[in-house]
Amino acid sequence: VLLGTNGACPSRVVTTGTLRGGVDWSIACAMSGFGDKCHPGLAATVICTLEGSTPEEVVYTGTRGTLRIHRSAHTPTKLTMSVAKSRLESTEETFEFELPPVPEGALPFNYPNSQGFIYEAQAVHACLRSGAREPSEWTHSEAVGTLKLLDSIRKAVKEAGNEF
Repeated sequence: VLLGTNGACPSRVVTTGTLRGGVDWSIACAMSGFGDKCHPGLAATVICTLEGSTPEEVVYTGTRGTLRIHRSAHTPTKLTMSVAKSRLESTEETFEFELPPVPEGALPFNYPNSQGFIYEAQAVHACLRSGAREPSEWTHSEAVGTLKLLDSIRKAVKEAGNEF
């Protein structure tokens, strides 16, 4: 969600969910109030669960259309942009791209398309080589904001006490 808000964290977060063995098993979260970095009327809804098969997609909806990041959204190879001409008509354009090749000698990945995270490792290496303390693509402040948001979501789920 925060990638679509230029890293701005929401001021209002409402969360519910369930725990299994103390683990946040499923969550539903509504967020709003993303501040000055983007439209203050922006709202986001996130649903995550280990209980069922989800589409694993992200859809950004704006005033002129949508951007769908196809599954698996955390390592996508396909995006579809839909621009509304009217309430009944829109145009769509799909963009497809390959994941980077698996590096020679790499250990097997646990999850499909995990080589899509190579870009993150390359960004860290570039920072280390250049002496930078953070990548320009995702700053330390944005990372800390993300972690605080995740902590507040987990806390809300645990406080709800829906253990099964």
